[in-house]
Amino acid sequence: MGAVCLSTIALGGCSSDSLSTNPNSSDNSDNDEMEIAVVTDFADNVVIPTYQQLELKAKALTKAVNTFISNPTAETLQAAQQAWIQTRYPWEQSEAFAFGPADSLGYDGDLDDWPVNETDVAAILQDKATLNEEAVKNLQTTEKGFHTIELLLFGDDNNKTAANFTERELQLLKLLTVAFEQTAIDLTKSWTTGVAGNPAYREVLATAGNSDNQAYPTVKAAVAEIVQGIMGCLDEVANEKIGEPLDTKETEGLESRFSHSSLKDFQNNIQSVANAYLGRVSDTSTNGKSLSDLVAATVLGRFGWKANNPNLLQQSASAYVNDMGVTNPLFPEPDGTSDIDEETLENAEFYVQTLAVPARNLLNDPQVQRGEELFNQAKCNACHVDTLQTGRYEVRELANQTIHPYTDLLLHDMGSDLADNRPDFLATGTEWRTPPLWGIGLTQTVLPYSLYLHDGRAQTLEEAILWHGGEAKVSREAFKNMNKSDRTALVKFLRSL
Repeated sequence: MGAVCLSTIALGGCSSDSLSTNPNSSDNSDNDEMEIAVVTDFADNVVIPTYQQLELKAKALTKAVNTFISNPTAETLQAAQQAWIQTRYPWEQSEAFAFGPADSLGYDGDLDDWPVNETDVAAILQDKATLNEEAVKNLQTTEKGFHTIELLLFGDDNNKTAANFTERELQLLKLLTVAFEQTAIDLTKSWTTGVAGNPAYREVLATAGNSDNQAYPTVKAAVAEIVQGIMGCLDEVANEKIGEPLDTKETEGLESRFSHSSLKDFQNNIQSVANAYLGRVSDTSTNGKSLSDLVAATVLGRFGWKANNPNLLQQSASAYVNDMGVTNPLFPEPDGTSDIDEETLENAEFYVQTLAVPARNLLNDPQVQRGEELFNQAKCNACHVDTLQTGRYEVRELANQTIHPYTDLLLHDMGSDLADNRPDFLATGTEWRTPPLWGIGLTQTVLPYSLYLHDGRAQTLEEAILWHGGEAKVSREAFKNMNKSDRTALVKFLRSL
């Protein structure tokens, strides 16, 4: 599974590819149904089974702890410690979907807040106040849950022995474990039957797109939640769980450092991502739909204002039917007939594939060279990437070529001023594909009085730049702050392309 697959499904983010349905895909007509199946099967085949495993492991932990308390030996302590580690597995495998009740009802914090407030825990152990269920319920999340239990079971450096436990430690350990088990039970119920007057979250996902679903007004919003959960998990593992301790060279930042089991946490977090993407819990098999199926039923968009066409064949077919009213094999009449045949469509595709790009001019002009420097200094080239390399391609002359299109072929949020507020596949109403700039200097030569931008609102290149917002706001402001000579040079550079 590649990062590209995940970023392209997400509805947000700095930049992305648009995903469009493939007209030749047998699943295209059922794409909406597939998305509904994906979110429903995600709940049934990934979330609920994982939480059910957590509940079972939590019960086993309670049993092992009670056995240790009644007979505190090295063997029963080791069994309780192993039960704690085993309980971590399903929990850490749920990190890719820490949304819904885990977040909104506070189960995440109650089960797994980190770091433990060791000072507070020490104070509780030294205090003479009565310890009971009510007292545990009133503890802060940094004073209970996985890691306070871990601290009690393992010590602060995996060095606890059965003889080290005080009566109060055993009392607190028992109460914390019972509370932990109940929270795990409630977490499962929050997805299967609902708790505290809230509907089962499984049903919230399954009814995404219904008019009364405030959490997910569209099915795509539910799909995006799953994707964002995966991306959030990967980010947390890389930048917080691993990255911060590496930066500080301090072991205190490692989440399960008391038991020396942080590496297992990382491995289970990555397994969580795999489970969420493939739509099943590891070592099980299901027949449901998953994100991987959704990716297989869609293709990356590269062409069009919102990157809504994956190739020039579909782009040409779309232009035929939408711009000219000419039906074709990809977009036929209801009875399957079309105005043009497959050969005509393919000839049109070959024609636009092999159109030559106008050669640049004024390469040695000092003002143009200065304009290019300013273009790069303003970070315009972050999206208008000057050089790309083509890959393997059916037209030999186009394969493995170094080209200079001045685009990254990705979607970017260009701000509210340029928004058309019309989502297109997974492109939002504020997102636009970076248009190639090669040949832009001849636009008004080829077609006098041509205008710029998607709706022709800009009469000049200067106006087009000033309409940039969103991710391009920094570049726009840099252009505005240039003196007249530098702005003229930058525009002259654009006209040289």
